[in-house]
Amino acid sequence: MFESRKVKKLVAQKLIEQKANEAIALIAAKELAEKQQIATRNAASEEKKAENKRINDLRMERLMNRKKGDKIPFKELPLGAKIFVILFVIFIIGGIGKLFEDNPTSQESAQVAQVKAEEKEVAVSPAFVDSPKEPVAQQAMANLRPVNLRGKINDDIFVEYTKKLYPKSFEKYGSRMKDVEKARIAAAFLAASSQKCDKVYASELSDNGTRNNIQTFTDCSNNERFRFEESELKDGKGRFFTEKTVPSGAVKTQAEQTFSQEAAMSICRESVRASAKFPSSVDFSMLGATVGTSKGSGTTWVELEFEAKNGFGLLLPYKANCSFPIHGKPTINVTER
Repeated sequence: MFESRKVKKLVAQKLIEQKANEAIALIAAKELAEKQQIATRNAASEEKKAENKRINDLRMERLMNRKKGDKIPFKELPLGAKIFVILFVIFIIGGIGKLFEDNPTSQESAQVAQVKAEEKEVAVSPAFVDSPKEPVAQQAMANLRPVNLRGKINDDIFVEYTKKLYPKSFEKYGSRMKDVEKARIAAAFLAASSQKCDKVYASELSDNGTRNNIQTFTDCSNNERFRFEESELKDGKGRFFTEKTVPSGAVKTQAEQTFSQEAAMSICRESVRASAKFPSSVDFSMLGATVGTSKGSGTTWVELEFEAKNGFGLLLPYKANCSFPIHGKPTINVTER
């Protein structure tokens, strides 16, 4: 009896050991299979990377060997270029959609044209207002102009510059200082005539002006700023505006004259490409492009980083700075990084 129990116990232990060994073998087989799968995936990944590198190398070789002016299929473009093209297409589509949204109907266009014609008839020059042949336009101008422009201007503006306080201005403008005072006053009246200026508190000389072209800036209490060149401060006979002769509502604020950042970016890119030795080699950095507008002067500026081939065919890094002032011509300056 005792021997029978001992035999059964040994058989049970053998079965347990057998099952355990089978389980261990199964786990080992699974681990081996997983390792083989991982190795297979890694090998496939390495092969894919190698294949992609080979394709990219061939693509770049084809691109480098293309002649200037050859068209490049979209699928052969580098990833960065593809992204830029897609974003550009989205921008164009959005602009077209906006154009259709803002496009008025024929009836609205007729109304707008009528309003513009009426505005053109009213916003005549002082020389035209002085003519006794146009009493209707003269009366319209009187209705549009505030009753008391002088009351919208700070008294300090009418205090003339002195040589003691403004020696640099006297040195720069010399005998034209009388014209400087007339220009400052004319600018103040022009700004005061605008409905967008609540009260003029400053009308000063701009550093951008010259002896032959006086320039001013005029600030209002509601933070609007106006900038004028000398020609904008005179009537058709070359006389500086006064309270009685200043036109009404015909001036734009600095913000309204500022060059749009989108247009500045586009023009700067095109100018850089056009000025390059090899325009087709110009490659702009998507992360190295910035644009902004100076609150003080209203000048819109653009900075671009790019690569391009020089006269020897070497690909070098460059930086472009474009400036779009309210008055004067835009400028572009390209230097090596």
